[in-house]
Amino acid sequence: MKKNLENTLTNNLKKMLKHELTRVWLTSDDKRFLCIDDALNHEEKLEKKRAIIEKEEDEMDNIKTTILKVLNSNNWGLYFKGEPITLIPTSDESMVYKVNEVELEKLTEEVQAMLENNCQEDTKENQTGNWSSNG
Repeated sequence: MKKNLENTLTNNLKKMLKHELTRVWLTSDDKRFLCIDDALNHEEKLEKKRAIIEKEEDEMDNIKTTILKVLNSNNWGLYFKGEPITLIPTSDESMVYKVNEVELEKLTEEVQAMLENNCQEDTKENQTGNWSSNG
């Protein structure tokens, strides 16, 4: 009974529709296009941007891994330049010295931040260069 009622309502609604108004094409960034060619062109540009970003991230990861491999393979460490050694007091008036090492995780974070900053600066320079050449 309930299905019959739903079917009749659906059929009545379908009879009221005269024609399709338009189609809207959605891209992966939720932009809407009326023309499929425009939507495909936009999606292609998005894919190229994604590929560039992925390539840059891979290059950053390779640089970080290379730095860590060099440090580990040579048994090198990093220390704070301003205060390379700290004194640790002991109970018997003697002093123990400790090297202020930089953690490798901190190093990779700083390298990542520097590389991202350089990429952003390069992007800004390219954008301003494009604007100036266009007028």
